[in-house]
Amino acid sequence: FAPPKLGPNSVGGMIMGAKGTQYENVMELARAPDPEVRLRLASDAGTPAEILYFLAEDASREVRRAVAENPTTPRQAHTILSHDTDYTVRCLLANRIVGDGLPEDERSQLWRTGFTILETLARDSLVRVRRTLAEAIMGEKSAPRAIILQLANDPERDVADPILRNSPVLTDDDLVDIASGDAPDWAKSAIAERETVEAEVSKAIVAKGTVPTVTRLLKNKRAVIDDHTIERVVDDAPEIEEWHEPLVTRPSLPVSAIMKLARFVASSLLTALRSRKELDPHTATDLDEAMWSRGGAVRRTPAKSPSKSAARSSAKSPTKSPTKAPVKKPAPSKTPADAKSRAQRLFQDGQLTDEAVAEALDRGDDDFVVASLALRAGIQLADARRILETRSPRTVTALCWKAGHPMRFALEVQKRISRIPPSQLLNARDGHHYPMGTDEMTFQLELVVAF
Repeated sequence: FAPPKLGPNSVGGMIMGAKGTQYENVMELARAPDPEVRLRLASDAGTPAEILYFLAEDASREVRRAVAENPTTPRQAHTILSHDTDYTVRCLLANRIVGDGLPEDERSQLWRTGFTILETLARDSLVRVRRTLAEAIMGEKSAPRAIILQLANDPERDVADPILRNSPVLTDDDLVDIASGDAPDWAKSAIAERETVEAEVSKAIVAKGTVPTVTRLLKNKRAVIDDHTIERVVDDAPEIEEWHEPLVTRPSLPVSAIMKLARFVASSLLTALRSRKELDPHTATDLDEAMWSRGGAVRRTPAKSPSKSAARSSAKSPTKSPTKAPVKKPAPSKTPADAKSRAQRLFQDGQLTDEAVAEALDRGDDDFVVASLALRAGIQLADARRILETRSPRTVTALCWKAGHPMRFALEVQKRISRIPPSQLLNARDGHHYPMGTDEMTFQLELVVAF
């Protein structure tokens, strides 16, 4: 070793100034029996690198901790410290090697030369060591990608969570892989609450996340959720109340999702739906009618435009006057005959829509729903009643399919009209698709109805 170059105010410098000590004498101080002497030497930024390297294996953990914190400790000593038996030494090293306060280029160089040390700390057996590294490196743009991925996939929440929430190194592809894989739900929740969540990441979270995770995603106003994914969530939302408010308050919603939400959200949320800026006059009118049918408060305009459904039915029916006002849905009838008559009138006017039948189901107007299913499926009313009375999940589902309703509606009919027990319900495939093929559903109907 070369003679040390110590500043006049450093521990070594003061000793040399007082006694003219040579390098060998400083080494004697590093071997001094008094740990306080060795600690002062280990804490001094002017202590030569060779001495700090020697002290990295000192018997006193306080001395080794000081070496780990010393900004002039040589990189060769980091290898020793990364395997120290005292976890605090390893934690201090984790903070030190991140390079806080260094310029970006120097920090990147430190990580390149110290990659093996980072890798060792990222695989440390103690959670607190890995967590310390994760918290120190989570916001760094130039952090080594391999280390970030190692920490992001750590099985311990305290380690992976800060990386999943904050690391700019993780790409959208990385996040999709984690969200769509077998990662625990807390990992997907952390991704859902990131500052930026792109559409493909949101799609993966909705596909594989639990209800609480999707709730966090919906509440994240900065998360981008495309229309298709929103529609999928809305289709599953009627029975998941915690999704209702965050859906209604999303920054952007497709009109079709707004109309579906109007069928089942609480009355207190209907006003928020009605006040959304993306509503055009026709949609606002349709929403008013949906709210009216549920008994909700309606904000009327002086000159009400015909609804989209009325406009469509006018185009389809040559005998219908184009200036005829939309047919309003009356209150539920008291007799099956009245229900059948109302359903026939709406069917003839082209207004027996998915929304109209779903609203009747929500109101408990079972007779109207049964009559509507028969008309839309092209079967006799008696046959429709017989199918629903079989309480066969597959046959009831096939009837709803024949009537052109979505699978979510078929599930509600199984529960509300056929009173099929929860354990026997036929659920949707992938959340919203019919679980049977066309041939099988036709076969199910032919068992009861002769077409």
